[in-house]
Amino acid sequence: MRRGQALIAVLLILGVVVTVSLSIASRSITEVSVSTAQEEAARALAAAEAGVEAKLSGSALPDAGNVGTSTYTVTLADFGTVNTPLALVQRLTSGESVTVNLAGYTAGSIGVCWSGVGSLETAFYYGSPVVGVERNYYSQDGNCRDVPLTAGSPKQSIRLKLLENGIAADQLTVVPVTSLPKQGDVITAVGRAGESVRKVKVDKQDDRPDIFEAALFSGTSLTK
Repeated sequence: MRRGQALIAVLLILGVVVTVSLSIASRSITEVSVSTAQEEAARALAAAEAGVEAKLSGSALPDAGNVGTSTYTVTLADFGTVNTPLALVQRLTSGESVTVNLAGYTAGSIGVCWSGVGSLETAFYYGSPVVGVERNYYSQDGNCRDVPLTAGSPKQSIRLKLLENGIAADQLTVVPVTSLPKQGDVITAVGRAGESVRKVKVDKQDDRPDIFEAALFSGTSLTK
């Protein structure tokens, strides 16, 4: 009788030990799988970011390559060559501005829409080289205005500045009558490492720093 009880006790103990061992082994395998997936995801993201950096820096690296054991592919497309409403990449707070390229734009006006409560100031640059500028101010009523582009030619660009909208970053949308020229690039990079795939997309909009306007009106030359 005692031998039977001892055997049952041994089997119960073995069952508990086996169960605990299997649980630990399963958890270890799961943690290794998770760690591997996280590592591969990080390497895939790093590869995609490397592809984007290569394009942003103007590097002659190929559109597909390796970063260690990871791989990446990069595609480059034009941003802004459309005749439909185009949401500009940069969001503006009060006093900030963005440049829209108008070289080759043939229409005599362009629509501009903005959200929020701010007002809009526009500066249309024309001439070759730039010899003139036409400024306009639009209150927040309606939040969509047609800006005239008939002050001179050839058209160069228009600077759009939001005012009185505080620290709330609002997006501008331009509504062209005819097709816009290229405004920038869309860089899309896909990185792969093991079974992980990560995608990075960057909209690069060509722009001029705010100092551009001060330099433009400084006279025929700059004096240091």
